[in-house]
Order: sequence, then structure tokens, then C-alpha cells
Amino acid sequence: MARPVSRYSDKYPEELRNAGELAALRLVELGIEAADAERIGWELAEHLRTFWGGRQKYILHPRQPDQGQGGLFDSANHGDGLTGQEMLVDIAEQVEERLLALGYANDEASSMGWDVTRRLNDHWGGGLLYICKGLHYEIERRDLEIYSRFNGDNHEWLASEYNLTVQHIYRIVKRVGAIERAKRQASLPGLSS
Repeated sequence: MARPVSRYSDKYPEELRNAGELAALRLVELGIEAADAERIGWELAEHLRTFWGGRQKYILHPRQPDQGQGGLFDSANHGDGLTGQEMLVDIAEQVEERLLALGYANDEASSMGWDVTRRLNDHWGGGLLYICKGLHYEIERRDLEIYSRFNGDNHEWLASEYNLTVQHIYRIVKRVGAIERAKRQASLPGLSS
């Protein structure tokens, strides 16, 4: 099965990219359409980046539970009252919320949310996980937005809008413009060496 990677840039934090891809793959295995699964995986990765970014969490190994993890994946309690595993509970809730929005029944959405959480726990379990804020990705996204909004004579407005200097806007437009031109030229037929 092909891995859904179309929404991620090369600046996106690798661990978050992996989390989104693993979540999407598990959802496809559970019968969710690939496009919906990819969108949910991407939204989950973004949620982790924006909400949990800059934090380090110890993820218990799923095969070595301790008293703090007691019942995390028990279908009867789904992790109510857990300490130290809030992120795993949050992942299950985030996936469930998105599946409910797609029209899945509460029980089915909850079950699939916990199934995705189990997959991520298997992947991360037994070690410290640092959730990256993805500052390089944020800057790349901001710079692409500035470039797309640039109309040739709105440097001062963009500088004010993004709280940057006019000189910084000039550098961004020049750098991103060169990258975009190189991409377009590389895709032209007959130009490959």
C-alpha cells in the first residue's frame, strides 16, 4: 500500500510525519477511504505539533504495562483517569472526533480511535518521545504564503501584516521565487541532464 505523504513538506518533523502516516495506514486497514484516512492522519499530526509541540513524554511500552497505564486499552474504560498518558488519550479522542464528523457511529468511531492509538503506542512505546514544534515547517509555510500574496508592490503591507522588515520580505520573495522557478524548470521536458 502506498504511504500517504502528499501533505507533508521536507521540513515537516519526521516523527510527526510518521505518526500521521501510521494513523492513516491503520485507518485504511480498518476500512476508511484512503483520502479520508490521509486527511485524518494529517490533521492528527498537525494537532500533535500545535498542541503537544515542545513537550517530551514518556510512552509506556504496550507489552510492559505498569500501574500508571492500568487499563489504557481496556475497552471498558478507554483510559479514563490516566496519569502521564494524556497524549495517548488525546490521540484516541482526536481520531474519534474526526470519524464522528464523517458520520461514523459513536462506538465505531471510539473503537477505531483507540485502535489507531494502539498502533502509535506500539510504534513509540518504551521510550521518551519529544514532539517537535516544527518551527522550520512554520517558517516555510509562512514564507510560501508571503510569496503567494506578493503582487509586485506590496512589500510594506506584507512586512506590516507578518511583523517583519521590508528587507526581510524582499529576501523571502527572492528566495522562494528562485525555488519555485527551479521547480517549474525541472518539470519541463528535455531539461534533465
